[in-house]
Amino acid sequence: MIDSDVLELFLDVRLLMERENEAMQQLKRFRTALSRSVKGQTFAFLRVSADCISVYLEYTGSVLYRNLGMEPHPLVSQLTGKTEKRSVP
Repeated sequence: MIDSDVLELFLDVRLLMERENEAMQQLKRFRTALSRSVKGQTFAFLRVSADCISVYLEYTGSVLYRNLGMEPHPLVSQLTGKTEKRSVP
């Protein structure tokens, strides 16, 4: 389960609690609300440390851009050389 998508993990927990229908409805509402609130915006996760500020993609990219369907800011790809955008069904 460690490699699971964050949203699938949420669903798995709800399924274990025998609340599949409620879990699916909540997941759909969450994705709809998130989609509306981030529409047309781009995002980057910045890691701030004592010696630098960096665009952080290693762990957050899969959550922000794949699981949550957020659009990475163009500088994310430019600075990291990677694109992590995937659509959320």
